[in-house]
Amino acid sequence: MLNNPSRPLAAIVGGSKVGDKMLLLENMINKVDKLLIGGAMANSFVYNLYGTPMGKSLLECDENAIKVCKEVVE
Repeated sequence: MLNNPSRPLAAIVGGSKVGDKMLLLENMINKVDKLLIGGAMANSFVYNLYGTPMGKSLLECDENAIKVCKEVVE
């Protein structure tokens, strides 16, 4: 499906840990037209990119997560 998809192609990825899905995200960003991030993983993107407080919400903010968030958005 990812080798010859119908366009436009969007993917939705969710879950809690950016680090666990690092390879998946890096692979998908070059194959999809839109990548939607949901679940607790979205908290990590919002926090790491914009510094928005997340209260007690689950998020990852280690060096690896910050790197992945920035690469995916770029």
